[in-house]
Amino acid sequence: MDQHARFYASHLSASLDSPAYVENKAGAEGVGGSHEVARSAADGHTLLVANFGTHALKPNLFQLPYDTVEDFTPVALMTRSPQSC
Repeated sequence: MDQHARFYASHLSASLDSPAYVENKAGAEGVGGSHEVARSAADGHTLLVANFGTHALKPNLFQLPYDTVEDFTPVALMTRSPQSC
């Protein structure tokens, strides 16, 4: 996920002519970082590279501090793998 985020951030920086930073939040398999993004201002300046685990699997297994449907707005599909089909 980190490699994908950094790859797209470099292209986003070039397109916007403004720096795009990647902050990798370790721990809880993405739940901590997702929670931080869910609490951030909805101003379009914070993006989350989410995955199947943080937004499809974990909400069905655990009580999370965020709502994957209400707290996030999908922007783009970045990658696809045989496991996600």
